[in-house]
Amino acid sequence: MNDTILGRNKELFYRKGLILHGKRGECLLIEPFMGEVVHPDDWNLVVPDLLGRINKLRDDRAFVIMSALTIEHYLDSVLACWIPKYLTLSGNRDFTFSLKLDLLDSLKLIPNYIVKYANCVRKLRNDFAHSVDADSLAELGPKKLSLLHDILQSHFGKEILKGNSERDLVSILTHMALLGLFAYEAGIRLMREDIESEGYRLNLRSKAKKKLDISSG
Repeated sequence: MNDTILGRNKELFYRKGLILHGKRGECLLIEPFMGEVVHPDDWNLVVPDLLGRINKLRDDRAFVIMSALTIEHYLDSVLACWIPKYLTLSGNRDFTFSLKLDLLDSLKLIPNYIVKYANCVRKLRNDFAHSVDADSLAELGPKKLSLLHDILQSHFGKEILKGNSERDLVSILTHMALLGLFAYEAGIRLMREDIESEGYRLNLRSKAKKKLDISSG
């Protein structure tokens, strides 16, 4: 998301937020920890540069494909920090972007909106892959852009469609998906470290013993 898009929508982004919290009971982590266990500079040094390179692409097809590839890269990072042998799984050519999103969704580690936003960009990538005549987002047609519009309107309201091109909307959605993955990854790493710690094992043993004592008493 470039400075022009940010400036145009700054007030709206401030009011509605770009990183969203989850609902208790729907996922393990309902809030991000970026800024507490991950320094914001980590985001500023890596992701904006990637997005800047993407935004320089003039061709919408290449723009959407690179947006999807960048999301998939950070999706791999999130899954790898939770699943011990994820790299073996991700090395399988049949383990697609879609299956990775399904896996993350089924784990219920983070709010579903991140999966939904990433999946929308994935679908747009596939739409271009199956539309040899479409060189621009507009040429994909209203039906294939409806999910993009619906998702952003559900969070920002109809105001988000005013003054933003289709390309701008994809850029905003990509930014929110990446920011969500990046922000929640820190909490996932902490949970993994906690589960693998000796203290966690001893605490689990203590809880199991107490339950056994209650049931046998």
